[in-house]
Amino acid sequence: MTNEELKYLLEFLSKEMGYIDSDNYKYDANEQMKFESIMYGALSLYRDGRIKKSKLEKVHEQFKNSINETNSEELKFFKDKALKLLDYPEITDDNALEVYYKISELADTYRKKKTLFGAMSIGVLEYYYRNNILEESLKSVSNETLNDYLELVVIFDNVNGREVILEAINKELENRESIKVK
Repeated sequence: MTNEELKYLLEFLSKEMGYIDSDNYKYDANEQMKFESIMYGALSLYRDGRIKKSKLEKVHEQFKNSINETNSEELKFFKDKALKLLDYPEITDDNALEVYYKISELADTYRKKKTLFGAMSIGVLEYYYRNNILEESLKSVSNETLNDYLELVVIFDNVNGREVILEAINKELENRESIKVK
């Protein structure tokens, strides 16, 4: 789910529960209206039971496949990161326990970052990108923050300007590394 979809979902739920007026559009009115219409239609079908079980099973299978694909990409990322941190070329019988523990530790850390902090950090990066101040802004953050940004952009696959942001972060990290070496 993208940051935009999350905002639209929260607005939809606020309207559905009567907390805000149904004509209130805090974000892009056209996109929000489309999202709310789809959500209303889906909930109507769910409540009325007017959809065939075979159709539901097909859509649910697509949902599961999408989640599994994302989880598989994340697991590969965590495995590669764990191997690098532990300085192992691959998982063997001798190091498996240590590597799997490190993967679990990394995954837990990343899931925490993927919450509100992660969404806010991605929002900051997208702002820098949209306003053409990305490279300059990255120069003023710590190495730890740069690495956090890098990991978050890898985890969040729907970042606006993702490739440019990844390139800028990697370039800044490389510049800092080359300064250290000299």
